[in-house]
Amino acid sequence: MDLYPPRDAANKRRAPHRAEVVLALAATLLTLGGLEIALEIYQARAVARRDASPTPWYTTSTYTTNGILVSSEHGPLALVLDPVLVYRNRPKQVGPWFTINSRGYRGPEVAVPRARRRVVLIGGSAAFSTGVSSDADTLAAHLEPRLGGAEVVNAAVIGYVSTQELALLRAELLDLEPDLVVAYDGWNDLQSWRVVREGVLLSTPFVGVEKQCWTATQTDTRFLFALRKVLARVFPEIQRRVGALSVRLARAAPQQFPESWIGPRVESYVRNVEAMARACAARGARFVAVLQPDAERIVGYARFRELAIARLRASGIDVIDGATLVPLESEHYLDGIHLTGEGNRLVAGAMASQLDALMRAGGEG
Repeated sequence: MDLYPPRDAANKRRAPHRAEVVLALAATLLTLGGLEIALEIYQARAVARRDASPTPWYTTSTYTTNGILVSSEHGPLALVLDPVLVYRNRPKQVGPWFTINSRGYRGPEVAVPRARRRVVLIGGSAAFSTGVSSDADTLAAHLEPRLGGAEVVNAAVIGYVSTQELALLRAELLDLEPDLVVAYDGWNDLQSWRVVREGVLLSTPFVGVEKQCWTATQTDTRFLFALRKVLARVFPEIQRRVGALSVRLARAAPQQFPESWIGPRVESYVRNVEAMARACAARGARFVAVLQPDAERIVGYARFRELAIARLRASGIDVIDGATLVPLESEHYLDGIHLTGEGNRLVAGAMASQLDALMRAGGEG
């Protein structure tokens, strides 16, 4: 008995007709189009809700130097690409909760010529004080009256790591002739996947622009590659969500921060901070590193802070452990790292006496 009898004509598998393939592809595109429209509506509403409130951080948008938007985010805080720093705050912008002056620093214009003692604050989003409802609630604003009325220039930029802070300090901040430079940072250097190896700095906007340029130059005629390019252009919201999911999955792995992750980042951070201290000393400015506090939700930052402080003190650099400055409660945090206006006030009050002593010591010297 034949176990596999030949199929009769009625049961023979018929090859799909070209018209059927076209109709199936059209149906798929229509389905994707409907999904894309639904996602765009949902995303627009979510963004509107998110941008209606500053907390826990400000969303951003990134532009080229001639004003072309290159980021998928359209947040209220505008960043501009920079050939040295990768990106920085776009100068002369007034947002719903912040003001960026003509130099790209948060707050009022820098006085020229200098009329009083000057402190320059550098760092990432915690130093920038993202999430607070006004410039008056920032760490820099709370420091000013507690430092005898010294001018505090908030030169921090969201997402910056110590490599960018060092470059900004050398490029322009020391020309402001500060009496004291305060690096209020640490967290970004630990968690950031962007510092991939010694001497190489990457950032999200840079990688995004680089990827767009690479894709635009490809002439690959393979069907799947061409389809991906079509989907990316015709259905950008689907592409954005797929990309965002892959980034979240990639970043989820190192959140425990094992010793093998912490050690190299401590080395990189300490090397950059030592360079900052040398640059300040060469220009007659005092320097202090403040390892920012956190809500202790992420395993590993306390260890990073401990190792970095020990190394910096061994190098003779003035350093403050932000975690021991003042007791902070959960209500003083917008999330695991960013402080409320009240949290900034408490930290500024605790920092002020130590910073004032350093400035006086510098003046006597």
